[in-house]
Amino acid sequence: MGNNFITQTFGTDWESIAETAPDGWDLSMLHEIKTNPECQEFISEEEAMRELGLT
Repeated sequence: MGNNFITQTFGTDWESIAETAPDGWDLSMLHEIKTNPECQEFISEEEAMRELGLT
């Protein structure tokens, strides 16, 4: 399928995707993102690869 897996599988009509309200799990994750300082820390791809031992 190559690089177009998503569009070949699901198409490109994004308007046809049903929108759903967030559930408790989603709301909990959004709360963590807003209130947990550790969720605001970002590292480069290179640093993540080093930390995971993938380089």
